[in-house]
Amino acid sequence: MKLYYIFLIITLFLLCSCTKIENEETTILTEGITEQKTSEISVDEKQESQVEKPPEIDEKSKENKPILIMFHNGQGPMCLEQLDFLEEIKNECPQLIVEEHLTTDPDTRPFMYELESQYEQSIGVSDHFGYLPITFVNNHAYSGFDDVVKEKLEQDIKEICK
Repeated sequence: MKLYYIFLIITLFLLCSCTKIENEETTILTEGITEQKTSEISVDEKQESQVEKPPEIDEKSKENKPILIMFHNGQGPMCLEQLDFLEEIKNECPQLIVEEHLTTDPDTRPFMYELESQYEQSIGVSDHFGYLPITFVNNHAYSGFDDVVKEKLEQDIKEICK
């Protein structure tokens, strides 16, 4: 039995020392409730996993344009509803920059927590950032997505798109 555990530990060590794992349908479970499909997972020499990030929006193109920052898991019902809503509202405000960040990416969390710390509470389904999506726009922070949040987001977006 001890040999089995030694073999298991050696196998895990060898798997962790890989520098690149490629798989079209890799599933990552985070906190037991969310999943994200990625096309590539890289593990650097220090064995810290990193998910490939989407291309960054050019900073110069952000100047003087309305920005909405959204943190979501890409699959929850409220996240998907808000993404659909934002697609619709972009017709009314084509200059709106929607900056999306997946919460399943561990590199995203410090930025999200930094933004959250600038607000005493969030508006919406939770007043303490308890539900995704978490959205920042027009000096307001929202948590979750329902009819009330939709209405307030629409007001904020219309205000900054004037």
